Amino acid sequence: MLTKTTVIFFATLFFLYQSVQADSAHPSLIIFTSNQFTFNAEDSSHFSDIKILNLDAVKAVTQHLNHDLPLNEDAALKLVKERIDAIGPNTFNKQILQAYQPLIRAMQLGVDRIPAVVFDNQFVIYGTTDIPLALKRYRQWSVERAFSDE
Repeated sequence: MLTKTTVIFFATLFFLYQSVQADSAHPSLIIFTSNQFTFNAEDSSHFSDIKILNLDAVKAVTQHLNHDLPLNEDAALKLVKERIDAIGPNTFNKQILQAYQPLIRAMQLGVDRIPAVVFDNQFVIYGTTDIPLALKRYRQWSVERAFSDE
């Protein structure tokens, strides 16, 4: 037999669960990766915003500059300067700044390894490239957090 207290308890749980589901229904998503990992983020309907940040971006920008440099330091420096001039110093500066953005963002969020999936700039799941699995873990955490706050 259900008592009034039991009904109120279950009603409270139900409404709390619904509010958690509403809050975490469309989280923002940041994926930290490298060229080594591939993520499948095809179904973006679950997220308010998706950003894929590749930490190998700096390597990609500097790889052209470092390619086949001579062993002589002065000759290597001259060749790097020529390559930067060919790209255009302003364009090169923009490319470098853009390439470092994933590293800067990872440091801001405390992400210290990859692959990493960050939900709402606060919950990090490491070691998976499976976005549906990461979303499931995030939603479980959201429910647990809501119940622990009570």
